Amino acid sequence: MNLLSLFALSLIAVTNFLAVANRPITLLVNQQLAAYIKTVTPQTTISASTSALPTKFTTSPAYQSPSQPKTPWGSTEKIGDHLYRTYVGQDEKMATPDEILQALNTYRQNHGQGTLHKDDKLCAFAQLRADEQARLGNLDSHAGFTKYFEDKNNWQELGITGAGENASQGYTLSGTHLIEWVFSADDEHRSNQLNPNWTLACATVSGSTVDIIFGKR
Repeated sequence: MNLLSLFALSLIAVTNFLAVANRPITLLVNQQLAAYIKTVTPQTTISASTSALPTKFTTSPAYQSPSQPKTPWGSTEKIGDHLYRTYVGQDEKMATPDEILQALNTYRQNHGQGTLHKDDKLCAFAQLRADEQARLGNLDSHAGFTKYFEDKNNWQELGITGAGENASQGYTLSGTHLIEWVFSADDEHRSNQLNPNWTLACATVSGSTVDIIFGKR
């Protein structure tokens, strides 16, 4: 496969951010951390980007002193080159796939971007990715996503010319909080989420694992 462009985007917490593949393929790396969202971007052959992966709090920020919180709720700090920490907590209930997609489209519309349409073939692939990472008990740094698109026949099978992945695992968030807290934690992640090239998407859930596949014809 002609790999002209490689982006590594990785949000560390419990979400694997957005891996963008685009014949030249763009991909993203994720890892699991323990009390905050951390984002790392490795060096790439063409340019650098980021990937978002939120991680579950061992202690909720709600337990911090209300008068003098140790770390402000929802704050993001840059701790290195393309490296961030964003502090988030847990909601009472996990969002459904449709709620996640609706929140994503609302976010895009509020920022002047087009609606992403649900696609059955992307849904099947997204569910496969969510299930396999749920079985692993960890995010796979987009390894399965990347391997899948190394086969050019899979591009034809899905009927797309560009693809991206957004995954999270290990904590409970509403659709709005997943989109606005996790994948909008910094400018780099935000720009990926608002990518104007995407026209299709599907969000899937498997236990505490969420996988979103983006695509374009």
